[in-house]
Amino acid sequence: GRTTPSVAGLAAGFLHAYLEAAGGLSDEGLRRRIWWYEAVALERKALRCVARAPLSPLTRLLVSSGHACLDRLGGVR
Repeated sequence: GRTTPSVAGLAAGFLHAYLEAAGGLSDEGLRRRIWWYEAVALERKALRCVARAPLSPLTRLLVSSGHACLDRLGGVR
């Protein structure tokens, strides 16, 4: 049977296609900037989530995903 792709698999496929189209498959700096912007977007979504629904479990998921992006950068939070 056909399996449903995971979110991580879809994200990796999208990132690969984006980097390929941008001519940056080997550009680690571009990959790092993408992760940074993704982290910022997720943290902003988390802030809006808290403002709209303070007890929503979605907030923790958004923050965790944002932190995972930052962790890929190898820095200290």
